[in-house]
Amino acid sequence: MMRAIIIFYFFCICFSSYNSKSQYLDYSQYYASPLSLNPALTGIGEYGRFGVNYRNQWPSISKGYQTFSSWMDYNFEENNNNIGLILSRSQEGFADLNSNFIGVNFANEISINYNLFIRGGIQLSYTNKNISFNNLIFGDQLSEAGIINNISLESLNFKDRIGFLDLGIGILTYSNKFWAGASVFNVLEPNISFSNSEENIAKLFSFHGGYSLVLKNSERGLKNTFIFPSINYRRIKKFNQLDIGTNIYFNPMTIGFYYRGIPLKKFNEITSHESIILLTGLQYDNFNISYSYDYSISKLKNFSGGSHEISLLFRFNFLGKKLPPRAVRILSCPVPNF
Repeated sequence: MMRAIIIFYFFCICFSSYNSKSQYLDYSQYYASPLSLNPALTGIGEYGRFGVNYRNQWPSISKGYQTFSSWMDYNFEENNNNIGLILSRSQEGFADLNSNFIGVNFANEISINYNLFIRGGIQLSYTNKNISFNNLIFGDQLSEAGIINNISLESLNFKDRIGFLDLGIGILTYSNKFWAGASVFNVLEPNISFSNSEENIAKLFSFHGGYSLVLKNSERGLKNTFIFPSINYRRIKKFNQLDIGTNIYFNPMTIGFYYRGIPLKKFNEITSHESIILLTGLQYDNFNISYSYDYSISKLKNFSGGSHEISLLFRFNFLGKKLPPRAVRILSCPVPNF
């Protein structure tokens, strides 16, 4: 009986990883991790960018979910080629399910006219996952007095480490006023099972876009104020998620407000409201820092502790390029990373 419970618990870990888009870096500040949102966003800036993202999800739950990633990309303006690299590590659950990810991105851009561009991108990736069964407690380790012994005779026919290759693709169109993109991850649908059976992860689809509105613009060096309404919809099989909201940028500050959930959809008669996301950020020269908090509005709100997220960005130009300013080449996205 206890073994069945342990196997069921292990299944829940794997299912929660699947349900949270296992191979997908699911950040609330999704535009602060552009290479994991859409490969076509690789090198969208004027020069190079280096970014760091950290997310602590449900901190009130022991052994919750933590994700760390770093990324870098560069725009080779001369031939419209762009390249990027992303590294990430995440830890989930009591059994310490660890995921290590490396991806190499390539993107290219073509001009439709002076005000409209189309970009295509691809991501080649490798993921390594490992799990610690030593943290699980079996029935034969418990004495009648409730004392936990160190040795168990139980055995599970599971591997403690797996690795696999995968592929992601994306497309993006933009001008100086709007952007719209779509991406597909898990294209190869790799086997992510720790057992001898085969459990292929499904493709994940993402559709995202937004618009740039100027509220106040002055040519005399006064503060410019912009509002960036945006949307990001993700779907993997029957599971889906929607982020919709806006960022307001008034140099050098950014504030944002987002809703996450599917307001008109119900699962087991429960409306799919997930969280309200509040964001603030600061820009200084070529450096950006932003913080967001997910306030849970689901049934987890009483014990999850919400989610915290920090993003850092640094722009650089190690090739010493000197390009004329071209407003149409700067994609005005919600988080000040472009």
